[in-house]
Amino acid sequence: MISIEHEFESRSMLSEEKYFEIASDFYRYNQNLQTIVQRNQYFDDENLFLTKNEMVLRIRITKKEAVLTLKIGQKDGHSKEYKQKISYFQHKALVEKSHFPKGTIKLTLMSLGIPLLSLKFICEMKTKRSQINIKDYNFCVDENEYRGIKDYNIEVEATSMEKSREILEKLSKQYNFEITKDYVTKAKRALLMDKKE
Repeated sequence: MISIEHEFESRSMLSEEKYFEIASDFYRYNQNLQTIVQRNQYFDDENLFLTKNEMVLRIRITKKEAVLTLKIGQKDGHSKEYKQKISYFQHKALVEKSHFPKGTIKLTLMSLGIPLLSLKFICEMKTKRSQINIKDYNFCVDENEYRGIKDYNIEVEATSMEKSREILEKLSKQYNFEITKDYVTKAKRALLMDKKE
């Protein structure tokens, strides 16, 4: 089954100290807290064509499921996101043989003129995510591990870019952290680090 969504997110990196301060408050004050451990497996070609063109292709794996996602960045900063649940065998075929399951993601990549066989599994990031859902928005703090690196970030997802930015600004004042001006996405952090080696 395919879903198509528009994602309005604002993000910032956090120091280890600020991450644990906010995460501790999450656990202390919120009954709606969700903690999820997920693995993101990123795909691109050898020249990082997708990354350079503000696209992300990944498989997100949790205890419950594996979801293939294609994100395409839009001019105003939000993303159009295609999601498709995949089976164990589809996951294995994609990682090992670049064999894409049928569906909108495969068709979209083809319509963009991207050779499917050029897209390969490059790297993986493991994320421990603590998330709170509040009416028309949610926010989370993440602890990320990839290629021997550990870093931390905060994300706010809302019904518009303006609202997500507004909430992130409020959180930055509440917890006294500076919002990262040139935030680098998880995918770029993992993929560009992979490319540098």
